[in-house]
Amino acid sequence: MRKLIFGLVLTLAAGCMADESVTAYGGSSKLWRLDTLDGQSIKETITLELLDQGRVVGQAPCNRYSTTQNAPYPWFQLSPILTTRRACPDLALEAVYLQALETMTESEVLGDTLMLRSPNGQELVYRASTVSE
Repeated sequence: MRKLIFGLVLTLAAGCMADESVTAYGGSSKLWRLDTLDGQSIKETITLELLDQGRVVGQAPCNRYSTTQNAPYPWFQLSPILTTRRACPDLALEAVYLQALETMTESEVLGDTLMLRSPNGQELVYRASTVSE
């Protein structure tokens, strides 16, 4: 009987720890490339990957970045973003992108489109490709 109760407790605890973030709702196993920032087309390569355990990594125009996200879908909330420190001509765009990314609070996955929105009306729209590409 004790083993049965212990097994039940472990099963319930595992269920409570299930990933409820955007990663589990279609966001994982894809390399998300930024398509538009506030409706403006982005030509530079800016990416975002949603990994296991809430890890988020990506490439901004100049630097790699990483952070974590564990808010339940459709909510989106990042911990402080860490970046490498390379300089390049696109640092201004990088600053705008990272500042916008930090303010995002809502996510939506529709097939190969990921949309992130902030309370102030900003929107980041990404298009997916497989991580192996």
